[in-house]
This record gives sequence, structure tokens and C-alpha cells, in this order.
Amino acid sequence: MIPSISLNNNLIVSSLNNNYKFVFFGLILIIYFAWMDIALFINLQRWSPQIQANTTQTIKYNYVDPFSVFKPLSVKLVMIDHVTHYVHDILARFIEDTLHFTTLFPWVTANFVSYAGLLSALIGSRLIISDNTMYCKLGAILFELRNLADSLDGVVYRSRKRREELLKQDQASIGVYQSNYGSYGYNVDVICDGLGGLFFCTAILIKFLKHLPSKAPSNILIRRPRSDNSNYKYDRLQNEEPPKYEMLQMEYTTDQASPTHQRSKSLEYSEVFAQTSSSDIQPTASRRHLTSFQVKLIVVSFGFRLLFTGLIWDHFVHKYHVLLMEFSDNPYVRRMQEQAFKSISMWLVMWFWRLGNACAILEHLSITTFFGKLWDYLVFTNYVGWVYLIVLSLFTQMHYTELYQSLNKYSALV
Repeated sequence: MIPSISLNNNLIVSSLNNNYKFVFFGLILIIYFAWMDIALFINLQRWSPQIQANTTQTIKYNYVDPFSVFKPLSVKLVMIDHVTHYVHDILARFIEDTLHFTTLFPWVTANFVSYAGLLSALIGSRLIISDNTMYCKLGAILFELRNLADSLDGVVYRSRKRREELLKQDQASIGVYQSNYGSYGYNVDVICDGLGGLFFCTAILIKFLKHLPSKAPSNILIRRPRSDNSNYKYDRLQNEEPPKYEMLQMEYTTDQASPTHQRSKSLEYSEVFAQTSSSDIQPTASRRHLTSFQVKLIVVSFGFRLLFTGLIWDHFVHKYHVLLMEFSDNPYVRRMQEQAFKSISMWLVMWFWRLGNACAILEHLSITTFFGKLWDYLVFTNYVGWVYLIVLSLFTQMHYTELYQSLNKYSALV
């Protein structure tokens, strides 16, 4: 039986009934990340490079102090996403520094952690396809463990490298948060990250092809003329007149619907809507689903955007690291590199990449999957995400080019 509700709106989409947990969780994360970003910016302005004097043309950045979430600062650390920086890295360093993970398990290497993360992504992707809500949430948790493994492999690598360097009495490059481009471990990490994203995108495609998403909401309120047998209660003693209209709340779910069942539900929806028609409502509306081609287009577009985002982000991280983190032996040029790294324009470039890099997108997938908002996220970012990526990439390229030319001109003058 459909309950009637006295409201004054023609058509209300009730999309926040079960969203309070999602909204509360999001607000907590936003407040935490904003507070940490303020602290990061303050630490960045106080930062000065720790440099070992030598006779080489460029001097590698070096930092050997105990772990801090804000130290050692590098381009990659500031450009990484918020969850990886303020959650996963803290947990990974706790596992290593407090529990002495690599000491207890000396056979665990960075590549082993990458393979374990890939296995977690594979199992999690399989669970996400399931129609069972609990299995789907468990899959999101396993994929989040993959994201944690992506941070842990770097911690394991740097910890082992630190011990090797200390045995050689060589302090160079110890503890620097950066990618070791071209190495075997770097290639393994890139391949595992790419396959993990591919597994998730494949699971999304299979999931939404099994149950095509609807164009209409699953819980809506419709206004219609009030019937005589309405259960609306009004005060007869105060001569209150009954309302001319009433609102019908309609529930519609397709979680376990087969294609035949979906078509019958759409017809049933259309009939009920037609029965509630009035001068304000046209009986032509019906619950319709997206086609399989539309689903494929959205998911494939998302997959390519995820790929391009990762490649472009990694490209600029490497470029900025070479430009700003490999310090010149000229103290004047080195001072300019330091000031460029602390500049507001550089901070804005790095901060916007924190919001929209590939790791951040994977975090968005895990969170929205856990709260049942995955398709809403894909639709919302289908166009916005591409615009964000293109504009940010162009702005970053212009900023890098201008900064590169300025440093070269200054180096030539001094």
C-alpha cells in the first residue's frame, strides 16, 4: 500500500533519505583534509632543503630526520592525493616504524606488496559484481586495501634502501618520497596499479550491464488530486479544509530485476503515474533505463580518463622533481628553486592535482561503491572530469614552461 503525504511540491526527488552517513563521512574527511592542508602549507613555507656539498653539477635532495607526515617534503608528496598522504602513508609508516614490518618479515619486498595489492584488487572487483550489498561493500574495502598496499610498497622500498645506504655509510637520497623511474620495482608498481584500475573498471562494466541503471530515481514523490478515501487527517473542529492535492511516495527497486522484470516494472510505473495524472502532471512519464551502449560509453570513457590522468600526473611529477628537487651547485639558482617550490602558483598546481590525480579517483571509486553511489559518481564526473583534466593539464604545462624558462634565464645570468 502506498502512503500519502501532504506536501506542496509538484515533484520531489527524495535522494537524501539514506545519504546521511555518506554526507557525514564526506564532511569529516573534508574538515580533516582541510586542516592538514593548512598545516602542510605552513610547513612548506618553513621548509629549506638539506643538502650535502659535493662537486657534482646538481645536488640531490636529502632528509634523514624521523618520520613526519610533512617531511621530507618533495614534489610527489605534495602532489599525491589526500587519502594516500594523510591516511595510507600514516598507516604504512606506523606498520613499518612501530611494528617493524620488514624486520619481522624480511622476505617481504616492495614487489611482493604490489602483487598482494593486485590480488586484493582482483578479489575485490569480483565481489563488487555481486548483487549482494554486503559483498559489494566488502569488495570496496578490499580495493581500499589495494590502495593501502600502493603506499606500503613505497614505505618498504625506502626502508630497505635506507638500511642499505646506512650500511655503506652513504646518506644520499635516504627517505626521499619520490619514484625511482626506470627501475624494475617502478615498472612492477606501474603495471600492478594499471591492472588494478582495469579490474575495477571491468567490474563496474559487468555490474551495470547486468542491471542497467535507470534514468529515473528509485524513490520519488508525485503530486495528484486528493482522493476521498485518503488517510490524511485534518482538524474538523477548526474548520480546516482538506487539501486539494496529496503526495504519493513510490518505491522502485531494480537490484534483483531481470530484463523481463525491469520491462514489466516500467509498464507498472507508467500505469500508476497515469492514474495520478492531473492538470499539473502529464501521463507520458515512465521509468526508463539506459541502454547497454550508454553504459559502455560512460564506463569506457571513465577508464580512459583514469589512464590519462595517471600518465599525465606522473609526467608532471617527474618534470617538476627534476626542475625543483635536483638542486644546482650555484647557491643563487638553488635559492630560486626553493622559492619556486614555495610559491603560491606552484602550490595551486600541486593542490589541484591532489584533488584530481589517479589515486584520488580510485579513492572516490572505493568510497562511492561502499555507500552505493558509484553510478551517480560516474555520471557526475563523465563530463566534469574530462574538463577538469584538460584544463588542469594545460595550466600545468604553461606553468612548467614559464618556470623552466625563468630558471634557465636566471642560471645564464649568474
